[in-house]
Amino acid sequence: MQAILVLFGVFTFLFLLLTGWCFVTLILARGHRAPYALLLPALILSTLANANNIALEVFLNMPYWYNLPTQLQPALEAIGLFFTNWAILLLFLSIIAVLRNRETALHTTTEGKAGGYKLIFTVVYAVLALTLFVLGTAGTSIVHP
Repeated sequence: MQAILVLFGVFTFLFLLLTGWCFVTLILARGHRAPYALLLPALILSTLANANNIALEVFLNMPYWYNLPTQLQPALEAIGLFFTNWAILLLFLSIIAVLRNRETALHTTTEGKAGGYKLIFTVVYAVLALTLFVLGTAGTSIVHP
């Protein structure tokens, strides 16, 4: 149990460190803020999910004579899944923002000869993001009714 708690604690600390770094980068970035604006909430949600995992691990390893509220474990599991799924969605959108940024830079640098947005990729990205959103939100309630 202690090894798992230490691991979750290290990851929570690293996510807090990355959140601060991303916040400073978001403030200092000029013209390229979209990926960082989507990455920051993803890091915050990941930090909260790891903190939730710590709480869940502590509660699962309570002594047998300690009575926990009956809905505490399913609630913590559902919150952890919800935060993790939304963090994955925001991370995906951040990667898409980086790809779009590079396409725009290539289009500008080559004076329109290369790069630019393709409609099919926009549609595919939108469908994938919508699927992640729906499954990430509704999946938690299906797993933990």
